[in-house]
Amino acid sequence: MKRVLLMAAVVPLMVASAWADYKEAPMLAALVAAGELPPVEERLPLEPKVRAVFDEIGTYGGQVIVFGNSPNPWAPLVGENPEGTPTPIRMDLDGSFEPDLALDYHLSDDYMTFTLTLREGSKWSNGDPFTAEDFSFHFNDMQKAELGYVWAYPSQVKTVTAVDDLTVVIEYSEPYPKVAQDLVTYKGTDWTLYQPSTWLKQWHAEYNENANAMAKEEGFDNWQDAFSDHSTFCCPQRNIERPTMAPFMLADVQPTFRLKERNPYYFAVDSAGQQLPYIDSGLIQIIADGEARRLKVIGGEADFATIPLDAYPLLVQGQQSGNYNLNLLEAWFEGTGLAYAFNLNIKDEAKRPFFENVEFRRAISLAIDRERINEAQWLGQGTPSQMTITKLASIYRPEWGEDHPYARHDPDEANRMLDALGLGERNNDGIRLLPNGEPFIVINAFHGQTPLRAYELVKEDFEAVGIGLELRPADGSVIDQGMSGGTIDFVRWNETIGEFQDYLSSGGGHTQSLSHMANQYWIWWQEMNNRRTGASTETGDLPGEEPPPELQEYFQTQIVESKRHPYGSPEQRAASSKAWELQAEWLWNIGVVQAAPMVMVYRSNLGNVPDQVPAFFEGDIGFNLYADQMFFKN
Repeated sequence: MKRVLLMAAVVPLMVASAWADYKEAPMLAALVAAGELPPVEERLPLEPKVRAVFDEIGTYGGQVIVFGNSPNPWAPLVGENPEGTPTPIRMDLDGSFEPDLALDYHLSDDYMTFTLTLREGSKWSNGDPFTAEDFSFHFNDMQKAELGYVWAYPSQVKTVTAVDDLTVVIEYSEPYPKVAQDLVTYKGTDWTLYQPSTWLKQWHAEYNENANAMAKEEGFDNWQDAFSDHSTFCCPQRNIERPTMAPFMLADVQPTFRLKERNPYYFAVDSAGQQLPYIDSGLIQIIADGEARRLKVIGGEADFATIPLDAYPLLVQGQQSGNYNLNLLEAWFEGTGLAYAFNLNIKDEAKRPFFENVEFRRAISLAIDRERINEAQWLGQGTPSQMTITKLASIYRPEWGEDHPYARHDPDEANRMLDALGLGERNNDGIRLLPNGEPFIVINAFHGQTPLRAYELVKEDFEAVGIGLELRPADGSVIDQGMSGGTIDFVRWNETIGEFQDYLSSGGGHTQSLSHMANQYWIWWQEMNNRRTGASTETGDLPGEEPPPELQEYFQTQIVESKRHPYGSPEQRAASSKAWELQAEWLWNIGVVQAAPMVMVYRSNLGNVPDQVPAFFEGDIGFNLYADQMFFKN
């Protein structure tokens, strides 16, 4: 057995003997004194997690106010987000891995067996023991039984066994080297990995012979319906009592707000022996209107928020009166703030030969004035670039991004290339004519308004070289169906392509867009690969269309080769690099601007606020990971 790929030294383990006694929040001490809560020593595990704080040891108290956009808000710090729940393994800002909810973990040399050792004495927020059965219950009694609403373990998981109260063994059907990386994301939370089994068993007939009667008393037809209702983890309006391992637990749900209070059984302490979290409670104000939320943030009504870059000038003006700090976080988890993709399997036979021709895509790329768009939409803070992996990735090469030969603005060269492709004839409006005599007008379906100014500028750039571009707003599902069905020409495609996320995603971040804009090629290759690996028993002709050799090579490299090896290994980096070289050469996606900084707004006296984001970060909900150490300075 070996330890999974540690990239830096872990924080030294501190055990109970490190302090004469633990400390707790005054609100909890009062409950202990009143006999309503056990002493803090009995609520913590035998070896609690020692949380290394960013800047300083905090003090207890206060309520943090954030905004959410729906009754089931994914909001920073205290939202109903998967990132708000602790994971067995934690990834630090420096890229190192360390045990967190777990005390230890091991992966076998063949990558087929993963073992978690839990912290003795860990408890759910209601005091129930947190044990290995919480993992096996999720897999065996819920996922395999198709009971309740669960996000499933990966398909490669064969068995999940509770060897004893503290030992979980996960066996895979094939080598799975990325398990540690999986478990620092939502895949390691109570959305996907474990469940409050002790609490849920009261609605499960195999564990409670009175489960049906209990369900009917609650107004359900049967115990299965009752179980499903209570097991729902993402939207617990009716499940306010559902236990959690997170630092904050749900205390009240109303149409206009959600209230979270500290979890008295939270498993972590700071280096001074103070049980976390420091903050007493979190209030999520529900404001559906985006402009209203924006104005409230600018007015200083949120203790913590992120906001689009175009609000930055107003934020600077209001900073002193709003009593907040500003931080521009480099959004290195995004490979692009704006990219476009032509539909390679478009049904329009006149357009398709051009969409599939790399010379056409290169000409279109040269037509785009990235500098102008960056200034107009992102205040000049982004990086004009081709679409590729984020520029802060270890494998990044400038020639894939900002120095790509077709990332420059050269409309004269674009015109020459389009003429050479047989598109020299134009109508009276200056729009080039297709071989069938029809004007070459591309339908650009888009969802949402941001970044609308960028859309309009791209339209001007297209028309400047004789290609018409019609902006057509559409629902996201309509766009998906149109791209997959070959009825939409061209879409804006934003990619979350951090190096870590690219490795974790089932096909690679870029493959998600390719599965839409080359759908017929994708389903052919996917079924071919499934037959080759034994994952499919289908016979006969393959569905879809056979992809060209370069696209087959990309799929094989990105989806298969780069996932066979541990994250960060030379083999994994080589395979991932090859995939991005293919994208740079063939321009299946045409990038415009790499993501500009994220604007973080936070109360001036809020301490231990991170000034950077970790590799697995996907958006502002990732800040939930640090909510337990933030505090209000006196």
